[in-house]
This record gives sequence, C-alpha cells and structure tokens, in this order.
Amino acid sequence: MKKAFGLAVGLIAAAVWAYLHFDARMGRSSLAEEEVLASAHNDAPTPAPQPVRALAPTAGSTDEVAPVANPVLTRVARGDTNVFMLSTDQVQAFLARNRTNADSLLAAFNVTMDPELLREAARRYPSNVLVVSSLLGHDAAPEQRREWIDQFKRLANDNPLANYQSALDYFHNQRPQQGLQELAEASTKGGFTDYTTDRTQGLEELYLSSGYSIAEAKALATMGVQEPALPVMRDLAVQLSTMERQYAATGDSASAATFAKLGLGLAANIADAGTKSLGTQMLSASAERDFLKGLDPNGAYDFLQQPIAERLGQLQSDRSAAVEESKWATDWLGTANEPQLVSYFDRMRLYGEAAALKWARTQTGDPQRP
Repeated sequence: MKKAFGLAVGLIAAAVWAYLHFDARMGRSSLAEEEVLASAHNDAPTPAPQPVRALAPTAGSTDEVAPVANPVLTRVARGDTNVFMLSTDQVQAFLARNRTNADSLLAAFNVTMDPELLREAARRYPSNVLVVSSLLGHDAAPEQRREWIDQFKRLANDNPLANYQSALDYFHNQRPQQGLQELAEASTKGGFTDYTTDRTQGLEELYLSSGYSIAEAKALATMGVQEPALPVMRDLAVQLSTMERQYAATGDSASAATFAKLGLGLAANIADAGTKSLGTQMLSASAERDFLKGLDPNGAYDFLQQPIAERLGQLQSDRSAAVEESKWATDWLGTANEPQLVSYFDRMRLYGEAAALKWARTQTGDPQRP
C-alpha cells in the first residue's frame, strides 16, 4: 500500500519560501526582489501563503490510511534551511566517487557554500561554461571578474546571460555606454539559459548518493538549487527601469522607449530562468509591469503586441491566478504519494512549475485551469 507524503505544512509553502524569499546563501529569487521592482508603481504586496488544511487522501486513491508525514519534506515545508545541508563525509565521498569532476564540485558548493570549492572548480575546469557562470553568479573571483566575464562570453557567445553579466558590471563601474552596447547585443540572441537544469541534476545525484529517497532527492534538489542569475537579472531590470523613467521625465520619449524595449526582452528571459517557478514568473511579470508603466499609456509602440492597459490587466489577472494556483497546490502536494512527487518534480524541471501543476490536476478530479 502506498503511503502519501502528507505534510503538516504543504510543500507549496516550501516552494513559496524557497523561490520567493531571497536567501543570499542559496542565491534564490524572492518576493522581496519582486517588491523592489513593484515599489516603483505601488503594487499591493503579494498575499502571504495560506495555511494548509488537513486533507483526506487524494480522491480515487486505494489508500485507506491517513497520510504519513515525511520528516525530510516536512522540514523543507517549514523553511528549515539546514535540511539542504550534508555532512563533510557525505560531500567528500561524493566528490571521490565522481573523481572531483566539475558537476560534483558545483553540487558540493551548493550544499556547503564553501567558495573554495567553486574556485577549485574554476582552476580545474576554466572552460566549463557551467563552472564559469556559477563563479560569476556568486562573484567568487571579484578581482578577475572582467576576465571571467570575457571567458563566459567566449564560451557562450549565443547566450544573452553573458551579456547581462557584462552589462551589469559596466553599469556598476560607471560605464553606461558599454553596458548599453552589451544589452543591444543581448537583444539579438535567442539562446538564453542560466544552467539551472544542469545544477539541479548534479544536486539530485548528490542527495541520492547520500541516502535520500528519489522523491526526497528531487524535492531537495529542486527547492535548494542555486539560481545565481536571477539576482543579476533583477538588478539589471531595476537599473534599466530607472534609466527609462529618467529619460521619460526629461521628455525624451524615444530613449525611454528604447530602454523599455531592452527591458521587456530581459523580463521575458527572467521568466525562463531558474526553475521556472510561479515565483519566477511573478518576478518576470513585475519587471514587465514596471517597464510598461514607464511608457506613455496612450502611446503606440511597435514592440508591443497589445495596448499597455490591456497587457497590464492581463498581468494582474495572471498574478492572481498564480496565487490561487499555489493555494490549490498546497493541498495537492500535501497528499501526493511518492510516485506522483517524482513525476511532479521531473515535470517541473522539464517544463516549469505551471505545467507541472497542470499535470497534477489530472491526478485528481479537479477541473483544469484554462
């Protein structure tokens, strides 16, 4: 008989915590990050996650017993960051088993946050794009940052993330013209990736090798994976939005529109970053909303596919739907059995959280969201 992984606090609470509360240790995105963007246009804060109701087993299940809480997943749901940590012996055994390759060093860094592991990876594998992007995302070699950015651009010349890293570095060093050139170059590229899927896979293998079940390893890897590109993209969005509004305030609508166009491209890539969680989608929407509100609401722009007011209304509707969907997911994830959780996290990794939740609804008698 299958035992459901019932949680006193649903796993979606962990998702909201893990994806929407910024944790510098993990480099996650955050509700706080979203509100940095939202503050410019006075959006109401996102409602706090709702408490989970006690539920019976999933409708149609053959189980007749009450869900049994899994202690590891319960700790994840409660926001216990220590649950992601492993002992030194576990980490060293994993590194030895994998001959200290690039993926194992990055996974070990993810759970220990020991920067020396990241620097060792860079020394051993300076041409590994995943290593270089991680090194830059965590600013583990600040004295050589420009050299590593140039290396990243060589290794991933079709990835706009390399240009984003370079642009933000130029802006921070008071070289805005070079920063804008990087953004213009980024806008011509369509191969965006921030390598989160690769990081998650290596992290899952580390947890499996340390004795966790498949469902536990997938949950820990998905919730605990680092997303160092998101703070970079968030900061760049704030920088661009500020410049857009400055030009708009001086009456230079053409320059403001240029910044908005660049920013909207950045916002679209934010949606494809990280684990494509609902939180990441809201961060993307918040950035898009900020750029749209910096434009003339009655203006005509060839880079917009619909009127500004209509798009802003759609974004607000999508935001409300995402919050409601998270409430539904709280209940379902609190009663899902292990095979369902395995499939759920696999689908989330491949297609994003929204698609995974759409699949989850097929596991119940609940109607599908449009």
